Amino acid sequence: MKKILIPALLIAAGFVTACNQNRLDIPQKAVVLMDEYYKTDADCEGAMVAAYQGILYNVCTEEGASIYAPYRSCFDLCGDDMYAAGSNYGDNDFMRAMNEFTYDPTSAVMTNCYKNIYYAMYYSNIVIDKFKNGLPEGGPTATTKRCVAEARVLRAWMQLMLTIGWGCPALVDHLLAYDEEIYRCDEDPEHPMSHDDLLRWCAKECEEALPDLPERDGPTDKAGAVKATKGFANAIAGKAYLFAGDYAKAKEALFKVIDSK
Repeated sequence: MKKILIPALLIAAGFVTACNQNRLDIPQKAVVLMDEYYKTDADCEGAMVAAYQGILYNVCTEEGASIYAPYRSCFDLCGDDMYAAGSNYGDNDFMRAMNEFTYDPTSAVMTNCYKNIYYAMYYSNIVIDKFKNGLPEGGPTATTKRCVAEARVLRAWMQLMLTIGWGCPALVDHLLAYDEEIYRCDEDPEHPMSHDDLLRWCAKECEEALPDLPERDGPTDKAGAVKATKGFANAIAGKAYLFAGDYAKAKEALFKVIDSK
């Protein structure tokens, strides 16, 4: 009896498994494949919104870090005129170390700032890589040119802050392949760049994007204050030239911001 029963159970189990597999063989819901997206002006606008959201989420704030944003902590709050308060001296040590310049390379604040800027940069690279040649069917449009220009300026700003903070960080100017290696820019075996080279790259990105960027419509233009415009691009270019020691070009770019009123 056992010899008959066991094969019968195996056949039944195989039948049920095959039926279940057939029932699971259905299109996945609420998912759009990457190859089927990034095809229209609306897709381009959506990718650009995600790029701004990427900065808001990763740079301006950080999930779970309710008392500090790593970017602001690294670039604005280092100094003995700042005080990271807590319930006692041992509380909030990670921020106190930034205030007192007693941090070291293991600082979670610096680590989070560094990696979060690269996280945010990924979204700008999506816009640039997917739409730098315009729409797949139709070529460049006013929307794709503007969005790519905005993304280039955002990326240049993020690369500039990494360069100011870390000297010769990796230049990530495209979407990375899963197996692609990245190097400090001064150690890149194929395209080595010095610190000043990287600063000038940031300035050049902003200058090349200028023709396709919108202009802020006066000091009361609130919408123009929260996106990449000609004024923002000139400000970033000026700052990059300033840190590179090219004061003539820094003045030229920054006076454009001043003269714009």
